[in-house]
Amino acid sequence: MWNAMSRIVEAVASNAVLLTLGACDGGASAVAARDPSPLTDVTGGSSPAAPTKRGAYARAADPVPAVDPRTLPVRLVQGKPAWAVTKTLNADDAARANFERNGADFWARSVQAWISQVHDFGDSPPRGVERIVRANGDVIFSDAKANVFAVATKDGAPRTMFKPTTCAAYWDQKKAENAASDRPTPRRADQPS
Repeated sequence: MWNAMSRIVEAVASNAVLLTLGACDGGASAVAARDPSPLTDVTGGSSPAAPTKRGAYARAADPVPAVDPRTLPVRLVQGKPAWAVTKTLNADDAARANFERNGADFWARSVQAWISQVHDFGDSPPRGVERIVRANGDVIFSDAKANVFAVATKDGAPRTMFKPTTCAAYWDQKKAENAASDRPTPRRADQPS
């Protein structure tokens, strides 16, 4: 009896080894294969990606704008561009990204509310807010009391508004950069030009 059981166990083990080895032949599998290639778009098949500026290859699913966002029209808010465009984001997407990153610090409930709040800050800064005009025309605002730092384009389109970890040190750094670029000294926003 023991001999018969031993042969059955050997047969089962042998068949298990053969089945395992047979599954490694590259044939069909019940488990979906995972393609480790970084050039594979898992949403719709494989397609080679275009080289990026750095010489590396981007995945086909990476967001690469087909059109330069800086050439697209921008909607206006209070007669000014709603938000500044970037090299990769149109104005609405840039505003949304900035809202997601900084809006909660200012209790903004929506992207539209965020855009209005940042425009209001730049258009009518609180008393005592200092500002610098960069060489490219951007205006930098610093409200040391409220720990707020903001940047707007010369056209009034916001680029960002956030609460730096140390507003005074951050502002001192920006003043030093401005002095190095030979720009006028900062002045309070409520002083006449």
